[in-house]
Amino acid sequence: MIDLESPMAASIVLMATNTVKFDDGSQASWKDIIAYRYVIATAMVGFVYTALQIPFAIYYVCTEKRLTRNDCLPEFDFYGDKIMSFLLATGVGAGFAIGFEFKRLLKWLC
Repeated sequence: MIDLESPMAASIVLMATNTVKFDDGSQASWKDIIAYRYVIATAMVGFVYTALQIPFAIYYVCTEKRLTRNDCLPEFDFYGDKIMSFLLATGVGAGFAIGFEFKRLLKWLC
């Protein structure tokens, strides 16, 4: 089991608290750019999904039994992991794209 809680929590805090001040005194933050809003939203959804999975994983490790007796939980794990991987991949793509555009813009301005 890969620990995704700490990096996602750290990235949410880092992006949410990050602001930039310009020479004219104006400020910009993640709220001003829609792509960064999407990146933070996907990180928060991933954080909640991972936090939801932790009690089930701990119970399984301690007792070597599933918490529910039916076949619902393994299917939920499978499809939930698929959806979360696609969602997080799109968040990473959006973050990379906006970061690349900012880098190109700053190189053009300087």
